[in-house]
Amino acid sequence: MKTSNVQIIFKSTLVALLLVVGFNSPVASAVTGNTSGSAWGGTSSLDGAYRGIGWIKFGGSTVGFGAATSGLTIPATDGNISGYGWSDNYGWLDFNGTAYRQGNSIKGSARFLSIVDGGWNGSVSLSGSNYGVIIAGTSLSGYAWSSELGWIDFSGVSISSGLTANISQDVSTTAPGGAVAITWNSSGASSCKVTKTVNGGASVLPFSWTSQPTPNTSGSATANPTVIGSHVFSIECTGADGVTKIGGSSPCLVPNVCSVTHVVSNAPTATLTQSSDTTTPGQAFDLTWRSSNATSCSMSKTVNGGASNYVTCYATDTLAHTDAGHLNGSCPPTPTVVGTHVFSFSCTGSAGPASGSVTHTVVSASTPTASLTASPASVASGGRSTLTWSSANVTSCTPGGPWSNSGTLSGSGLTDPLTSSTTFTLQCTSPSGTTPVQSATVTVGAPSSCSSGQAYSGGSCVGCSNGGCSGGGGSAASPLGSLSCNNGATDPISCSTFPIPAPTASLSAAPSDIDAGQTSKLTWSSTDANSCYPAGGEGIGFSTGGAASNSVGVTVSPTASATYGITCSGAGGSVSAYAPITVSVPKIDSLTATPSRVQQGNPSTIAWSASGVRSCVVGGPGLSSTSKTGSQPVTINSQSTFTITCQTHGAPITKSVTVRVVPVFNEF
Repeated sequence: MKTSNVQIIFKSTLVALLLVVGFNSPVASAVTGNTSGSAWGGTSSLDGAYRGIGWIKFGGSTVGFGAATSGLTIPATDGNISGYGWSDNYGWLDFNGTAYRQGNSIKGSARFLSIVDGGWNGSVSLSGSNYGVIIAGTSLSGYAWSSELGWIDFSGVSISSGLTANISQDVSTTAPGGAVAITWNSSGASSCKVTKTVNGGASVLPFSWTSQPTPNTSGSATANPTVIGSHVFSIECTGADGVTKIGGSSPCLVPNVCSVTHVVSNAPTATLTQSSDTTTPGQAFDLTWRSSNATSCSMSKTVNGGASNYVTCYATDTLAHTDAGHLNGSCPPTPTVVGTHVFSFSCTGSAGPASGSVTHTVVSASTPTASLTASPASVASGGRSTLTWSSANVTSCTPGGPWSNSGTLSGSGLTDPLTSSTTFTLQCTSPSGTTPVQSATVTVGAPSSCSSGQAYSGGSCVGCSNGGCSGGGGSAASPLGSLSCNNGATDPISCSTFPIPAPTASLSAAPSDIDAGQTSKLTWSSTDANSCYPAGGEGIGFSTGGAASNSVGVTVSPTASATYGITCSGAGGSVSAYAPITVSVPKIDSLTATPSRVQQGNPSTIAWSASGVRSCVVGGPGLSSTSKTGSQPVTINSQSTFTITCQTHGAPITKSVTVRVVPVFNEF
C-alpha cells in the first residue's frame, strides 16, 4: 500500500503544480542550437512510482509544440551548454548556466521549469559516479537521473558538426560494361575518400584508381562495372577538427547521402513465335512469347500498316501484358481482317529494352487444299523417308498409314524404318468441306545408286572397311562407280567391304540447369546419318531443319524441367539421343530471428530456408554457414544484422533480419 500512496500523492501534487504554473516559460522564444532528435524518460524512481516523462525534444523537427524552438548548443570543446528541451508532459527542461561540456562528457544539471513547488525542484543530474551523458562523435549516449522522475535516455539525440557529404549516380542500373557517372561533394570536410564494394565483398578503390586522391572533398568519375550484382559506391569524410566523421562506420543522417547502390544485370531478351503464319478470318492460332531479364513487357499489333493496338486473345480479355505474370505466356488470337497483321512484343529490363515480332497473314476463305510428299520415294530395307505436308484454308488434317502429323496442318518428319513398300495418306477438313485424299508411296527395294565411299554389291550398298577404298559411290550399272580400292582390287567384295555402319548421334543442352525465364541452347552431332529431326517430330519443342549436326545451337525456353531428343537417320538405320534441362525457381523462403529483441548477452535463434538456388552464404556476428536451410542460436551483444545471399543462374538474391538489444535499467 505504501507504493500506491506515493503514486497518488505524486500525481495529485503534479497536477496541482501544472495547473498553477502551466507549461509557459521564459524560453518560449528560444531558438534551436546544434542538436536534433529526442530523449526518452519513463522509468521508475527509487520509490517504485512511474513518472511518465515521455519524449523530450531537442530540435530537428517541426512537429508539435516546442519542436521548432527546442534545442541545445553544445560547444565543440570544453565550455557551457545553452538551450532547452521540451516535454509535452512537463514543459521546458532548462540547461542554461547549469550544464557544461568537459571532454566528451556533459556535466552539471538541468531543471524542468514547470516544477516549482510541493517539495520538488525538477532537477535532472547529467552525470554521476556510475551514469552520465556522453558525446560520441555526432551522437549522444548514456543516461541522466532525476530522483523525482527517474532515468532519461539521451541515445536518440544527435549533434550537427557542420560536416556534410553527398554521393550520387546518373543511372541506377546498367548492363555489364555500361557507363555510370558517380559524383560526390562535401562541406566542412578536410578530406574524403570514395570506395566501392561488389556484392557485399571487401571495400576496394573504385574506377581505375591505384590510390585514394587527396583531399578528394568533391569530384566525379565514370565507372564501367562488369560483374553482375550490386555495386555500392560510398563516401566517408573527416571534419576540419580531424576527429568528426560522416559516412563509413560513422552516422550519415538525412539529408546527407553517403552511399549509392548501382545494379548490373544482363540485358533483357524478348522472343515471339506463332504456330501458323497464315489463317482464314476468325481462325485461331497460337501466339507464344518468352522473355528473360525483363521487369515489364507489352504486346501490340498493327493491321495492314495501321495504328498500333492491344492484342485481343479472348472476347473479354484485352491483354497489355505489362505485369510480371505476362513476361512469358501464350494465347490464341482470332484475327478477322484480311491482310497483314504484325504482332510486336516489347520488354524493358533494368539493363535496357528488347523486342521481337512476327508477321501473320489472314487470307480469304476458299477451297481447302492439302499436299503430301515423300523424299526419297525409294529406300533400301530398313531405310527411312521424310514426309512433308502442307495445307491451306483448313482447320484440321487427318493422317493415314503408319505415321502421325501430331495435329499440325503443315510440317515434316521421318517415317519409321521401312521393310516393305508403304503408302501414306493425308486428308484435311475446313468449314466448307474436305480435301481429296493425298497420298505418297515409298518403295522399299534395291537402291539405284550409293553414297560416296560406298560400293554396290548384291542389291545393296556396302562401305569400305578401314579406308579400304575412297572416292565416289557405286551403282547397279557401275558397282564401284569412281571408287578406288587401296589394295588394287577391281570388285567391291575384294575391296574389303563391310555392311553400312549404323549412325550415331549426340545431343547436349548448355546450360542444362537454368532458372525460370532463362534460355538454353541445344547442339547436336551425328555420324553416318543423312538427317536429324526432333524425336517427337519437326517443330515439337524445337526445330532442326533436318540438319545432321548443329554446333551453333538452337535456343529453347522451357517453362518447366524437360527432356529434348533427336532422331538421326542414315543408310544404316536410325538412332536417338536425349538431353534433359532442369528449370528452377530460385527464392529465399524465410529468414527469421527468434526473438528479434533481446537483452545484451542473451541468445536469438537465426533460422533460414532457400530453394531452387545454386548455393547460399549466411552471415552475421557469430554466424557463418553455407547451408541452404538451417538454424543456429547466436549470442547477441549489440544490434546485429544477419544476411543470407544465394547464388542463382542469374543475379544473386539476398534477405536480411536485424536483432535489436533492449537496454537493462538499474535502480538507485
